[in-house]
Formats: sequence, C-alpha cells, structure tokens
Amino acid sequence: PVHAQADVFALGGILAVILTGRAPFGGGGTLGTLDRAKKADLGDTFGRLDASGADAELVGLAKRCLAARPDERPADGAAVASAVAAYRAEVEERLRRAERERAASEAKAEEGRKRRRVQFALATTVMLLVTAGVSFLWWRDKQATERKSADDLAASEQLRLDGERKAAVAFGARESEFKAQQARQGIDTNLKLWADLRKQ
Repeated sequence: PVHAQADVFALGGILAVILTGRAPFGGGGTLGTLDRAKKADLGDTFGRLDASGADAELVGLAKRCLAARPDERPADGAAVASAVAAYRAEVEERLRRAERERAASEAKAEEGRKRRRVQFALATTVMLLVTAGVSFLWWRDKQATERKSADDLAASEQLRLDGERKAAVAFGARESEFKAQQARQGIDTNLKLWADLRKQ
C-alpha cells in the first residue's frame, strides 16, 4: 500500500542515490528491478552504502528508510527531515568544534613559536654576553701581559743603566787610582832625582 512509509522509502532511495550514485533496485533491466523490489533485495544497496565512506549517521538513516518492513522505517517525511536536520546540526557542531580546536592548536603553535623565539633570543643574548665576557677577560689579560712585559723591559733597562753607571764609576775610580799611582811614581822619581842632584 502507498502511505507515509512508502514516501519514507522513496526518500531513502534518493539518499542512497546521493551516497552511492545508484538506485536501490536499479540495474539488470525492468523485470530484474521489479523482482528485486518484490523480494526487498537490498543486500547490494546496503553493501554499497557501507562502502560509500559517508558518515555512519547518514548510512544508518538511509538503511532505516529502506527497511523492507514499513513499521521499521521512520514514521513519515517529517521524521526523516528531523533526522537530517539533527545530522546537519551535529555536523555543523563538529565543524565548529574542529575550527575551535584548529584555532586553539594554531594559538598553541604560535605560542610555542613565540616561546622558541624568546628562548632563541635569550640564548643568543647569553652567548653574546659570554663571548663579550671572554673577550674582555682576554683583552685584560693581554693588557696585563703587555704591561708586565713593558715593566720587565724597563726594569732590565734600568738594571743595565745602573750596571753601566757602576762600571763607569768603578772604571773612573780605577783610572783615578792609576793616575794617582802614576803621580806618586813621578814624585818618587823626582825625589830620587833631587836626592841624586843634591849628592852631586
């Protein structure tokens, strides 16, 4: 009999065509289609629905609409429309949730990128400070070494000058002593000559 559940079956057939691309009893000629419809042979259609990759809710609704027994189908087209509307609302909610999760994930990723940038900047700053500190210590050590070398050179030059002065003083003293000795010898010689002259 043609009644509301027959309309529901027709809606299930339309949904099956949308999901699988083929009518529930189609193919095999008119007699084959009528024979499959009389036997309610929907095994191929249900197999195609399961393999369609559509959401389980839509596949389940299509199978309920195509049930062989009318009392197993939704009550009428309004019930089917309500089920489709509920499915659409759930899909939209899933999309909104996925969008929120994606936005949260992007925010988290951006926060992670910011944190990595801050860590990189801190690491670079620390590295620059360490490099500057090491460079300063090296420069200070080099300056100290150069000052010590200059001081050592000045001290050795001073020692050399002192040694030369002492040597000059010692040489001068020896030269004076030598001259005094020569003078004494000259005096002694002159005294001898004077004594000899007196004798003569």
